[in-house]
Amino acid sequence: MAIVRNQALAEDILHDLFVRVWTRADSFDAEGGNGQAWLSRMARNLALNTQRYAYREASLSTDQEMPELDAVLERLSHEPEPRSSRERHTLLDCLKQLDTEQRSAVVKAYVHGLTHSELASHLDKPLGTVKAWVQRSLIKLRECMS
Repeated sequence: MAIVRNQALAEDILHDLFVRVWTRADSFDAEGGNGQAWLSRMARNLALNTQRYAYREASLSTDQEMPELDAVLERLSHEPEPRSSRERHTLLDCLKQLDTEQRSAVVKAYVHGLTHSELASHLDKPLGTVKAWVQRSLIKLRECMS
């Protein structure tokens, strides 16, 4: 549930995992493999693929920033360690200080789970540019939050 942050979706992924284990059990090497690692890897991959698919289905555009910022606050409210309302509002204010494209890159990476390559493709920007945006944005957010 740490990846999808939604109980119902996590249960669906668990169901899919059980089906996948049942149908692909012959692909597991019992002599040399670690069953727990095999299951964990499949669960993680299913969760990430589900997140990416859900993101693409929603097809959020870069000009719809407020729903994405709301998603950041929603995600923070589901973290194991509760954050204060003040911290959430500080983060929102700090995110608003970022350039639109940089904010979009950070939110899509950390809320929607996109990789740098996927961000570059989605934003139609060079990979190096996207990596720089994310890195600079994280530095700015860290400075703003402290």
